[in-house]
Amino acid sequence: MPPPIGTSSHHDADGLGPTWPEDDPSKSRLLSILTSWNYSYMNPILKKGADIHHAKAKNPRRRSSLLGLYFDRTHSQRLSQGDVAEENATHEGNNNSEGATSSSSLPAVRQLTLSDLYQVPSSMRASALQPIFDEYFEQEKGKVVKTLWRLASPTFLPAGLCQLITVFAQVAVPLFVWKLLRILEENPSKNVFGQAVPYVFLILVADVFNAYGTNRQRFLAMKSGVTIRVAIIGAIYERVLELTPKGKIGLTTGAVTNLFAIDTQKLFEVTAEGHLLWSAPLSMLLVAIMLIFVVGPSMAVGIVLLLLFAPIVQMISNKMMEIRKQRVKVTDRRVEIVNAMLQGIKVTKLNNYESRYIERIQQVRDEELGLLRRELYVWSMVMAVQFISPVVASAGAFAAYVLAGNILTTADAFTALLLFNALRFPINYASRLIGKVAQARESARRISIFMKREVRDNRMKMETDNGTKETNSASTQSPLLENIEENANGVEGSISSEGDDVMTSLQSNKELLVIKNGTFRAGDNISHKSWDDINCGADDDGFTVGGINMSVGPGEILAIVGPVGSGKSTIINAIIGEVSVSPETTIQTHGKVAYASQVAFILNATLRDNILFGNPFDVVRYNQVLHSCCLLSDIEQLSAGDMTEIGERGVTLSGGQKQRVSIARVVYSNPDIALFDDPLSALDAGTSRKVFDRLFKQSKNTLLS
Repeated sequence: MPPPIGTSSHHDADGLGPTWPEDDPSKSRLLSILTSWNYSYMNPILKKGADIHHAKAKNPRRRSSLLGLYFDRTHSQRLSQGDVAEENATHEGNNNSEGATSSSSLPAVRQLTLSDLYQVPSSMRASALQPIFDEYFEQEKGKVVKTLWRLASPTFLPAGLCQLITVFAQVAVPLFVWKLLRILEENPSKNVFGQAVPYVFLILVADVFNAYGTNRQRFLAMKSGVTIRVAIIGAIYERVLELTPKGKIGLTTGAVTNLFAIDTQKLFEVTAEGHLLWSAPLSMLLVAIMLIFVVGPSMAVGIVLLLLFAPIVQMISNKMMEIRKQRVKVTDRRVEIVNAMLQGIKVTKLNNYESRYIERIQQVRDEELGLLRRELYVWSMVMAVQFISPVVASAGAFAAYVLAGNILTTADAFTALLLFNALRFPINYASRLIGKVAQARESARRISIFMKREVRDNRMKMETDNGTKETNSASTQSPLLENIEENANGVEGSISSEGDDVMTSLQSNKELLVIKNGTFRAGDNISHKSWDDINCGADDDGFTVGGINMSVGPGEILAIVGPVGSGKSTIINAIIGEVSVSPETTIQTHGKVAYASQVAFILNATLRDNILFGNPFDVVRYNQVLHSCCLLSDIEQLSAGDMTEIGERGVTLSGGQKQRVSIARVVYSNPDIALFDDPLSALDAGTSRKVFDRLFKQSKNTLLS
């Protein structure tokens, strides 16, 4: 039986787990600092994981039989309060008394769930980062790199301080070892305990500072990287939704996918290791000074040899970046072909196009692999230089030291080896970082180009009982949208070729939607013609509809009726900003706009999530919407009710069910303006009548009033 409407098997974000320790106001400042440096707050989670692992390890048969099963949260919580071993003992007793037990009858094992993990830190949540990114992006006049720097600097700069501590600690250890060995060399037969203990203690202190500084630096740098990635993904996603028809020209799905999947990852990687850009040269400088101070000027030979490798690495990295630019373009083509095949999978199957798609994908993939192979060959040269350079440098330095007539003592040899070993890490990672920085620069350039695409202005004014407030709305609107700012009485909604009624509506100013002198253009080639040269109707470049004047007030229903291809959908798309609008056209909206297209948009989520679409769950309104859209009987037939996963693009639903889910989403969102593009086209006559009567015909209908 499906769960009753109004119940849910998942939990709210507030109940996912305990508050992030650094956000917990109940903890003292000192305790918060200590736990943030030693990460002791992770111990309970690690202990739970270890206990579960040990419990499973005690009974391999039970572990294998439970593989692949999912367990409900209620049972997991019950077991978390009890003893896993007791559950295992109960199961073993059942096995002894009843023999082999099928996997379906096995009791659930305690699993790590989201409720065991900490919530996302408040400063790293997308809801908190997105407004900050938008503000900084506007202040920096659209410069992505400067915007990301301001966003990440609160955690990135402290990470730099930790990296500085690490550098000095790493360089100090060889110096203390040198002092200790010199004491032992100068006093081979004496008790040097009192002289040596301070240096041993200093070595310990330096290692402790190195350990804490390194781990804290990595944590803060990774945190900065995650912050940047979350913010830029949110900005790209928001920008995609706000692109104008002109802004979409030349933009492919593959290019957008690469922005999300590849370019944001490159920015994350360079942020996580970005402090090596200055710490590596600093380490090399300090090591060079210490080598000359401890061993002598002959160590300069090794330093010079290391410096000679730098231009070689730079040249190889530049070559690698040239190859990568070519590979990214090929990757965009491959993703676009795959996406086109998946979106039209029904046509592909029915027409037996699989072999053609496979051939096209294989050709592009072969080209991509060829470029990737070349890139990896070049990268292998970089790695070879990384491992060769310290060896060559130390060999050259020791050779010069001995040829100069010096005797290589134990203290000098071990100290020099430690110092050159300290150089290995910054040199290796510095050369790797050169490539990552080049990749990140290219990714930032691609993101900057995308962010400069033309977008709609989504700033709207929403009236309240106390006045008018300005807000950012998720609803889309045209660049020419204006806002109604005065209060008066409304008039009947109408469409006409004259503008007198529209001007009257503007003066009354109670209309939710007003269009004056509307001329709209849909098509791919929309930028090479002027509006004066475009005539209404269809041509080779697109479709134009004009002479539209209309207004709609609260509680009114306006139907646009016409034959196929007359421009009904174009008008609706113009209202939501999806087609080009002439400069003489004025579109005025008031409040929140919701839209249901001819082809239902379905998320790969539960039926309830598709209806809520991120809005808070109101059980009363939710049930009213289900009744009005005739979805109750369909939900009763689903295995998990409204919590059933309906699959990618609604593959488990019929066309009529998907359309009613789309209608329900609009109705549940409680919009000021609800736009329906032929919403009943996929419904049978009986269901269409019920939906129409319950949503549009009833005089006391409160769902869309």
